[in-house]
Amino acid sequence: MFGQNIRKLIIVCDDQTHGYGNYLRQLVSTNDDEDNYIVGTKDGSIGVAVWLEKDYLANMATITSDQHVLFIGENQASKNEISSMNVKFDKYGMKYGWLGKRG
Repeated sequence: MFGQNIRKLIIVCDDQTHGYGNYLRQLVSTNDDEDNYIVGTKDGSIGVAVWLEKDYLANMATITSDQHVLFIGENQASKNEISSMNVKFDKYGMKYGWLGKRG
């Protein structure tokens, strides 16, 4: 998309949640908008990378505070971030929350 500001998202997962991270990346990258109707996120507005926990831990010193990061599952990398996040939903075995650009 010409002139469009593309936001970058890093999805951090472990071996057990890697499939969910890949699926979410596929959903975000789907071109499903119709005419003036946006389905989900606007097509082409988000660039997604899926990192395993070890990749995140190896690169976390280079990730700035304006970088969007989504943690899937509960592992060592996510536990360090989850402790300070505000829980917004906790039902049916699913729990999520965020603080700033970390979720």
